[in-house]
Amino acid sequence: MTHPSNPGRADRRPLLTQLGTGSPTAGDDCACLVICNAIRWASHGRVGPKTQAEVKEWVRQIRSWARKPTGGLLMFGDCLEVYRHPDLHRAFDRAGAPSFSAGYFQGVSWDGVKGGLYNDRLIHLAVDYGVLRRGAAPMSSETFSGGHSLALLGAQNSRGRVYTNVGDPLADGRRPGIPDGWQVARLREYRAAGGAWGARPAGEGKATIIAVKRGVK
Repeated sequence: MTHPSNPGRADRRPLLTQLGTGSPTAGDDCACLVICNAIRWASHGRVGPKTQAEVKEWVRQIRSWARKPTGGLLMFGDCLEVYRHPDLHRAFDRAGAPSFSAGYFQGVSWDGVKGGLYNDRLIHLAVDYGVLRRGAAPMSSETFSGGHSLALLGAQNSRGRVYTNVGDPLADGRRPGIPDGWQVARLREYRAAGGAWGARPAGEGKATIIAVKRGVK
């Protein structure tokens, strides 16, 4: 193996994924599932769905907080409103989990993405999946194109190459060749896809992200 198996201080809880959940919006739930995984990470497992079977109800709740019952969630407004919703932070309080913060950044530099990972942030990254499929990143669909959400967690520099744990909500191992769960991948493989979706101005080297910072245990 030429890359680290667990970059940084990544929390390797099983990845929750969007398909097969029973949610009627499953095909559009990538951002919802990144949020679910982020909530579990930020609360050290005390808040959020603990099993795949609990995802459907959490998707319903997340969409209620976003005030968007169908369709894909936008990073600004929809996702950000969920991360900052008072009911979510009250759930952290009830669970005895330190609160967390979430910041939205449009057009952040790729060095900014790396900096967030090195500083123990979970990065909710918007990507163009069609652009991603043209690179060398682990892929979970051979046909999907368009906006998609990924979770990036932990970073490690190995021989001049930066690796990260990538949580693709489509990575459920549903058939041979589809990754299953968190994948360790080179961070540079997501650079072009991040610059192609939502960045202003668009272009490789920029990205639209929500950076989640958890409290102290």
